[in-house]
Amino acid sequence: MQTRTRKVPVIEIFGPTIQGEGEMIGWRTMFVRFGGCDYRCKMCDSLHAVMPAAVKANSTRMNLSEIADKLLMEKANTGVDWVTFSGGNPVMWELGELVDELHLAGMSVAVETQGTLWKPWLKNVDMLTVSPKAPGMGEKFEQDKFMAFMAEMAETDVPLCIKIPVFSQLDIEFCVGIETILRDMVLDEGVTKYLSVGNSHPPKLKPDMTLDTSDEGVLVSTLLNDYGILLDQYLIDRRLSGWRFTPQLHVLIWGNKAGV
Repeated sequence: MQTRTRKVPVIEIFGPTIQGEGEMIGWRTMFVRFGGCDYRCKMCDSLHAVMPAAVKANSTRMNLSEIADKLLMEKANTGVDWVTFSGGNPVMWELGELVDELHLAGMSVAVETQGTLWKPWLKNVDMLTVSPKAPGMGEKFEQDKFMAFMAEMAETDVPLCIKIPVFSQLDIEFCVGIETILRDMVLDEGVTKYLSVGNSHPPKLKPDMTLDTSDEGVLVSTLLNDYGILLDQYLIDRRLSGWRFTPQLHVLIWGNKAGV
């Protein structure tokens, strides 16, 4: 059983900042980025939290009480009452006691995951964003794992958001396929669905395992151009009437910088 003294790899705790995409776009939140991931997406914007050597170099091993203390200090100082668990894939870790401790202190917990791993503590969070990987991300979509995850979610009353980064029409077709899966599972009712324009210039890892953000000069203009191109397709595709389409607000503001 997970205890408060067992340590997990934390890449960064930062905020208050704003959520840049999905159902909570624009909301104030703290972030905890946990290290470790079961995927290796070629277009990942958080490789410093994914690749094992980078996780080893960049993470601090913290117990759950240490994480809670840092978050509650920021709550006391700023009044921020949301925290988002991100990664990597935070569902690799047993975080149920952390969720309980934050709830007792008046904080709400959002989680971002690709929907490949399930943990019972997810039944107690306040917002869950599931981001299955379309072809443009450069990783294989495991439909069986996604469906098993969603079947577990069907037994909860946790608000659920589906958020899919898109780079091309191929990814839009993938989104239509995800909606079909949800409909066939009778899970589409009440689920909010977002397209999020993909970051075509994600940061790479430098030899010291930190993020290389040297593409910053063209990042914003490229993101807006890609958004405009895909928006033209979105606006005339009747199959996407249940989807909202946003840019990545945090990338427009801060580029690929970590910890913002």
